[in-house]
Amino acid sequence: MDWKKEQSGDFIHYPAGTYYVRIVSWERLKAGTGTEQIRWRAEIIAPEEHKGRSILDHTALTETALWRVAKAVAACGVKTEGKVDTSGAAFEAVLNACKERRVYWHVTEEMYNGKIRNKIVDYQPDTEQEVIGPTPEDIEW
Repeated sequence: MDWKKEQSGDFIHYPAGTYYVRIVSWERLKAGTGTEQIRWRAEIIAPEEHKGRSILDHTALTETALWRVAKAVAACGVKTEGKVDTSGAAFEAVLNACKERRVYWHVTEEMYNGKIRNKIVDYQPDTEQEVIGPTPEDIEW
């Protein structure tokens, strides 16, 4: 295990800019406020000076913030349609389909509790990546 690499996304802030990343994983968790959210873990592909490092994003599962989840999924090049329950297998299948997908994250810096931290404010697709839909293998029953 490369300790520096694996811990970098949790403890380092990156300069503001656009990062080309590969989605490594996602997990459902609760924020300190009790809000359900998705934590996305990605590996930086570019810029070169940060290549291989981890970076995180959190998307809240609230009515007013679901647009961020939808934008992140769309930027991963994953087709969606209709309505799904965010606690159901179909929703998780869509998130699973995002794994290994490449996307551009626009990163800013903000002050939080007296410390600088990153915030992902936009997601853009890799237009050279084929658009896909979740497959039956993406559903974890």
